[in-house]
Amino acid sequence: MKTDEPAERFQRVAEALDALYVLHGKETFDEPDDLLGSLIATLLNQSTSGINASRAFGSLVDTFEGDWDQVRRAPVEEVAEAIVVGGLSNQKAPRIQKLSLIHISEPTRRRGI
Repeated sequence: MKTDEPAERFQRVAEALDALYVLHGKETFDEPDDLLGSLIATLLNQSTSGINASRAFGSLVDTFEGDWDQVRRAPVEEVAEAIVVGGLSNQKAPRIQKLSLIHISEPTRRRGI
């Protein structure tokens, strides 16, 4: 069944996820979801070591006080400077800013979607 409606696609994904939880259990987390932060961390992990990616992510969070909206509004050069330790900062900075444009509504904040 093919559909072009985002709400219907989301519902199908949510149902599939629920079925997987029934089969395999659901992991619980003590901290709030930060889907955008997870996406940015994943991007920073590309083409670098884990330690440098962690340093770049930490620097980004420190520089912009953990506020993804500040990252989005900052000049791309400032974002690149904040993540330079991770490598490829001139390529990754504009991509991070594009990711930060994503508005994550409450229903999609479920971990795993």
